[in-house]
Amino acid sequence: TGLKMGWGSRRTLRKRARSILGPAGIGQRDVATVTEQVQWVRACCSDPSATDWLEPAVELVAAVARARRIASTVSAKLRGINLDLTPLERMSPLLDGLAADPRKPQMPRVAELREQLFSAHLGPLLQHMGTRVRDGESGLIPSAVLDAALYKSLVGEAMSKSPAVASMSGQRLGSAVQTFTRMDQEHLAASAARVRRANAERLGQALNEHPEQHIELRTELSRKRNFRPLRNLVRVAPDVMFAAKPVWAMSPLQVSRVLPLSEVFDVVVFDEASQVKPADAVASLARARQAVVAGDSRQLPPTDFFSKVLEDVSPSASADTITEEEGDLDGDESRPPSRTSTESLTRDAESLLASFERVLAGQSRRLLWHYRSRDERLIAVSNAGVYDSSLTTFPAARLEDGLRYESVAPSWGAGKTTNSPDNEVIRVVELVEQHIAERPGESLGVITFGERHQRRISDALERRALENQVLREFVDHEGLERFFVKNIERVQGDERDAIIISVGYGKTPGGRVRMLWGPLLQEGGERRLNVAISRAKRRMTLVTSFQPDDLAADGHSSPGYRLMYSFIVFMASNGTDLGAQKPSTMPLNAFEIDIRDRLEAKGLSLDTQYGVGGYRLDFAVRHPDLPGRHVLAIEADGASYHSGYTARERDRLRQTLLEQRGWRFHRIWSTDWFNDADREVERAVAAYEAALAEDTVGNRDHHAGPSDAAATVPVWSEGVAQRTSPKPRFRHGLSIDEYSPSLLVELIRYYRSDGIVHTRDEELTWIVQELGFARKGSKIVAAITSAQATVARGRS
Repeated sequence: TGLKMGWGSRRTLRKRARSILGPAGIGQRDVATVTEQVQWVRACCSDPSATDWLEPAVELVAAVARARRIASTVSAKLRGINLDLTPLERMSPLLDGLAADPRKPQMPRVAELREQLFSAHLGPLLQHMGTRVRDGESGLIPSAVLDAALYKSLVGEAMSKSPAVASMSGQRLGSAVQTFTRMDQEHLAASAARVRRANAERLGQALNEHPEQHIELRTELSRKRNFRPLRNLVRVAPDVMFAAKPVWAMSPLQVSRVLPLSEVFDVVVFDEASQVKPADAVASLARARQAVVAGDSRQLPPTDFFSKVLEDVSPSASADTITEEEGDLDGDESRPPSRTSTESLTRDAESLLASFERVLAGQSRRLLWHYRSRDERLIAVSNAGVYDSSLTTFPAARLEDGLRYESVAPSWGAGKTTNSPDNEVIRVVELVEQHIAERPGESLGVITFGERHQRRISDALERRALENQVLREFVDHEGLERFFVKNIERVQGDERDAIIISVGYGKTPGGRVRMLWGPLLQEGGERRLNVAISRAKRRMTLVTSFQPDDLAADGHSSPGYRLMYSFIVFMASNGTDLGAQKPSTMPLNAFEIDIRDRLEAKGLSLDTQYGVGGYRLDFAVRHPDLPGRHVLAIEADGASYHSGYTARERDRLRQTLLEQRGWRFHRIWSTDWFNDADREVERAVAAYEAALAEDTVGNRDHHAGPSDAAATVPVWSEGVAQRTSPKPRFRHGLSIDEYSPSLLVELIRYYRSDGIVHTRDEELTWIVQELGFARKGSKIVAAITSAQATVARGRS
């Protein structure tokens, strides 16, 4: 540089420069400090021009310092990249790559989260995931790994602090479920006994408080003829009558003829309220303080049946039940009519159910569990097409004969028309005979879509019964009606073990099915069909004179036709084709997938999410040799289990209903699975092998499960009446004045210690006899009555 400097000065200057720049090079010192030091160097030089080269150095130091500050800021936002330590020659390509990276918007947030995770001492976990990524592992989901780590740490914390949680196992859970099941059933059985007891106490109180009514009732019960009309008996002995019979079952027509116009009941319950006209219900509603209205708005509306019954009542029959007091039923005619706040809500309602739905305005409750059908396929079409798959139904373990479809050859019918085809009538009679021969203990119903078809089948059965005594005895069986032939308008409220549905509409000679299906295609036709196809408890058969292919999905615009088409297709497919109405299933979670994979690896053939209704079995294990048969239901305590709102639903009712439908049941608890999955797999395989060994053809009715056994249903024993108090000692034959009041009190307490509800009159009679008196004198009655009052007051 032309600068002349001694050796000692140069050595001093080099040391000073190193102290300025520092060991890391340019950029590690403040620019102002560097500038100050440059000025010092100039001052040391005798020739100022010899230090001009230092000006660019100052600018370079400033530029590098700015770049380092920017690099430090950027490094903090990057994923593991430190620009501070990056050589300058690699800086440019590195920055170009970062600028082109599509992930750069997420990098600041990632860096922030990374810093937070390191602060939370999760650095080793991040490094572990980084190693797995570098090793090429696919499918790694960091959020799932972090969730697993979090949950595992929480579980560990809970187990370390709670011995109850740490000791929890599937065995303890199963034992708790068994205990709850037993106690819940005992509670229900005991509740019936408590109700009977409460009613007995109420009756005893009524007899004590109204002895004159008791006399009237006993007098009436002793009659052999000339019975008093029920309405008059209710009028003279209302308290005793309603205490003796707290529950009355009556049609709406009989209420106003028998009961006084007053609130004689606490609650009135309407069943099948969709078939009750609002006007017909007024008399019943006026006689109770509360009302419970039950019905199905998706089934038949009111019919003219009750009005026809009224027209058929003879004057003589009416005279026996209607008195001059009937005029009071309509109220005081002099009172001006008043308009209620709900009049506009009920004026045009088709039924009592519709009226209450309007008045309650969304406060009604739906009953969603379907109990009738032992095979959920019997209700599947109604559930999917009418109830939007909202019903909870339960699948059957075996599907051999739950559904049956019979298509007969086309034939002429009544009056040389295609209505009520002859072949269909003949086939229905044959199916009835077949049912009687194979299942004589099961009830049967035949439902037709038209009244003419009903009459022709009934006539054909009567003619056949003349030749078949077994058929005649089955049809004419006294007692409970176990067989009927009804048309679709008259079947609501009925149910039978087996149902045969005969359509009764055939094809024309040209092979076309004419859409002359009567009320089925009219407004409300789907409600009529819904009633018909939901009557069966065990099995259902459909008989038609055409094939499903003879119908078009859009053959008619009515809802009734669409439901009918779905029903025919479903029956013809043996319950596998619900079309677009099939409800969706929930995907398996990781826990359930692990169970499925491990069990299938052991050779079990599984149907996951088994069923066609809203409730699905987690896993149904198929029989290895018999198609359509399952030998074991396996359930885990996953989403399906936890969807139950109550312990009774989760832990008792579901399993009970499944066992009643032929299932053997095995539970896998997640606690045991996570602790030792291999052991749980072996237990499930053992349960499958045991079920398979027991499952032989014909070894039991596939509709009866373990829960059907009478021994499993607790019976509440009320015990044997036995007096527990000691009997007081006394001498017989004394006068009533010689017996102390305390002795009479002790006798009363001894008499009552058997726990039976006695009337005061029964008690008095027993004490009179026990003391040896021949009759109830006034002084005797007064003394015993005083003792009874003392006991009632709780004094001795």
